[in-house]
Amino acid sequence: MKPLINTLAIILLSLSINVGAISVADIEISESISFDDKTLLVQGAGVRSKFFINLYVASLFSEPEINSKRLSATKSYAVLNSQSIKAIRLNIVSGLITSTRMLDSIEQGFKLATDGDSKEIDAHVTEFIAVFDQPIEKQDQFTFISEPNVGIHVLKNNKPLTSINNEAFRQALLSIWLGTSPVDKGLKRDMLGK
Repeated sequence: MKPLINTLAIILLSLSINVGAISVADIEISESISFDDKTLLVQGAGVRSKFFINLYVASLFSEPEINSKRLSATKSYAVLNSQSIKAIRLNIVSGLITSTRMLDSIEQGFKLATDGDSKEIDAHVTEFIAVFDQPIEKQDQFTFISEPNVGIHVLKNNKPLTSINNEAFRQALLSIWLGTSPVDKGLKRDMLGK
């Protein structure tokens, strides 16, 4: 009887430790990340797949005031236009992602996000995609911190790479995953925690 009680106690303890932890495609998603003096809470995460291959895990973080833990896809407009700081994090889970493939994917995302009219932000898109010129490896992590009325701060493996100070670009970048024509509708739902 005592071994059974010990086993149950261990199971309950391990369950209580993992409550709230999110794991997607073997990637542990942080419950929060920090930017300046702000804490951004995870809203949701999902996998971007193509041809049955998992490419990356994308997660959305935001300040607590828009944290509902169950945002609906129809509320993505409110998320995109809120004045709170947000972050999108991409964890690369496939060795098949190369810099060229990532560039193609990001360019396609901007075309969808801007309905093919990106002239206003083309110079900023060019600056942004330069981030992907370096080799991309499995387990690399890209974080795009969205600061309203400022722009986007880009980090690779938690090291700052660049900041792009343009509101229209900021909106377009978020729209790649959360807009009305996202790169993947299922991923958008997952990122919004639905």
